[in-house]
Amino acid sequence: PGTHHRLFHTFAFVVMFACASPWAFADDEESATKLTAKARAAAQSGQLRTALVYATKAIGVAPKDPGARSTRAAIHEAMGNLNLALADLNKLVEVVPDDPRVYNRRGSLRFFVADIDGSLKDFDRAIELSPISAPHHWQRGITLYYAGKYAEGARQFETHRDVNPHDVEN
Repeated sequence: PGTHHRLFHTFAFVVMFACASPWAFADDEESATKLTAKARAAAQSGQLRTALVYATKAIGVAPKDPGARSTRAAIHEAMGNLNLALADLNKLVEVVPDDPRVYNRRGSLRFFVADIDGSLKDFDRAIELSPISAPHHWQRGITLYYAGKYAEGARQFETHRDVNPHDVEN
């Protein structure tokens, strides 16, 4: 996938994650929420360095705020700092260990940094947490291919075709 495609999905994830998060924040964390909002706004307007400053400040105020951590990971990814994005996603997994979206995101990023085994483990964990997502997981099929697990990858793509018959790439 192209950079713009990845960025769109990354920022869409950040917005979805922040809006769906049930965490209630105390006074200090409200400041983190405002800083995170500023970071997102700066990132969306292309001011990635400014966005990174705001996101880092938000994490300093509330290190366990998943929105701040997720936002900074997206900014690092947009800047091409994939290992720094991965470090933030590793922390995010510690904060929200049962959210399949985080494992999917980290699995995709691990794929892009050529950590195929880590990518597959994350995709498998995401499916374990959300079994209904298994047939939709074409990314896992690609990872299986790169892992040399061709038969299992073929089965993944066949299952995906059942839920998405119009996917010509599949």
